[in-house]
Formats: sequence, C-alpha cells, structure tokens
Amino acid sequence: MPKVPAVYLETRRSEIIQAARRTFSRKDSQAATMADIAVEAGLTPGALYRYFPNKDELVAACFGDNADDVSQQWLASNVGPDPLEDLRHLAKITFDRLNLREARTGTMIHLDYLLDLVRNGDEARLDEMRAERLRVREAVLARLEAAAAIGQVPSGLHLPSIAEALVSFYWGARLARLTDPSADTDAQLAQVMKLLGSNGPAGGE
Repeated sequence: MPKVPAVYLETRRSEIIQAARRTFSRKDSQAATMADIAVEAGLTPGALYRYFPNKDELVAACFGDNADDVSQQWLASNVGPDPLEDLRHLAKITFDRLNLREARTGTMIHLDYLLDLVRNGDEARLDEMRAERLRVREAVLARLEAAAAIGQVPSGLHLPSIAEALVSFYWGARLARLTDPSADTDAQLAQVMKLLGSNGPAGGE
C-alpha cells in the first residue's frame, strides 16, 4: 500500500480540528460527540478515529493549537534593542488575534477545556498549562527588565507582578470579548502600554 504523504495527513488533521472548533462553537465540548464532528468534517467516524482516538485528544488539540499560536509570538523572538517597543509590538500582535473571526470559538474551547481539567482534577494537564503560562510570563518579564535597565519604564515597579498582570489582562480581555464583542480591547491595551512607558523615553507620546 502506498505511503500517505505527511503533508496530506497534516492537512487532514488541521481540517478535522477546524471542524471540531465549528462544532464546539454550537455545542460545548461535553455535549458534542465524535459523530457530530465527523459529519462536520465530512468523514466517517472510523476515519476520524484514525486521527484522534478519543474526543479528549481532539479537544486538547483544538485548545493546544490555539494556545500555541499565542505563545509562539512571545517565545520565538529575542528581546530587541528597544524592549518597550518590542513589548508593545508583540502585545499588539497578540491582541489583534482577538479581532479574528475564530477568536470567540477559541475562547469558548479554552474555557471548556480548562473547566473539564479542574472538574476532573487532571493535575498533569493543569501543570502543562501552568508551565506554558509561566514561559509566556517570563518572556514578558524579560522585555520589562530590559526596558527598566535603560529607563524606559517607571522605577519602583515589581516587574514579575507586572508581567503576571499583563498575562492576566490578556485572558481577561478574551473573556470581555466573549461576553461583549464590542469591548474595545485594543484601546485598553494602548492605555496600559502608555502607562508602562509614562516615565521612559518611549512614553512621551
């Protein structure tokens, strides 16, 4: 039997994940079945199970792909020569994703996934989520510390707490957009960035 090209398998997997996200936008992950997702993807249930042996793995893939997109923005680049502008740029890219059509579904999947982990006491996967959040927080902190070293942010701030607050602000903004799609999270981000740079050379705008 000829070997199926890897690119075909990856494309099919991506199509299944997109179909699952569409399904989860209509039903929560508990109510949706693999049969529902198979219909949405135009596959037989048997074909679907060849890619994902159970619904938990498919839900995790939907959440993981969404979370990875955000994390990689912060983890894939080094701190630039203008760290505060670097922070602003990456934050804008991250918040721009909230304007995408699929952002609402991604947030719902995230909440479903997180609540299921908490209800089931799945500490292993919760630890994975905590570790990912810590990696992003450290990437934010690295830029804040570099900015502080050259006087771009106000002195006297506890930078680890600021980094944690910025990560929390992002997730809070996602919830705000979920409950109120008209929430102007871009304007909120701009004001937070302005506050951070209010005493530095990049903040006199």
